[in-house]
Amino acid sequence: MNPTAGAPCDVRELHLPSGSELHGYSNGVPSVPSNPVIAVIRGDCIGPEVVESAIRVVDEAVKVAYGGSRRVYWLELIAGRQAYEVCGTPLPEATVEAIRLVMVALKGPLETPLVVVIGVLMWL
Repeated sequence: MNPTAGAPCDVRELHLPSGSELHGYSNGVPSVPSNPVIAVIRGDCIGPEVVESAIRVVDEAVKVAYGGSRRVYWLELIAGRQAYEVCGTPLPEATVEAIRLVMVALKGPLETPLVVVIGVLMWL
């Protein structure tokens, strides 16, 4: 299963998970809703494995801390090599805008392009 399948390239394709709530500020102090949405970029190479473990830890910590009355909603985004292959850019506009909107993101390691030759990214 590829959890990032269908991750948006364009801002118009961006949809928050049903039931999620956005972080905000109240009198200049950050406020965390009961069911926050967190952007997640699984990354390249070992990134997906590392991020999946982190998600399981966060989900279990929230479950234990709040007795199941709260949960985290994960908004799948892409960046890096996968984004370049799908969207034509390593950092899609939808990814940047989604992180601005939800204010919190978990990002796995991303592969770095080896070189840029005449405007074309070359990956290791």
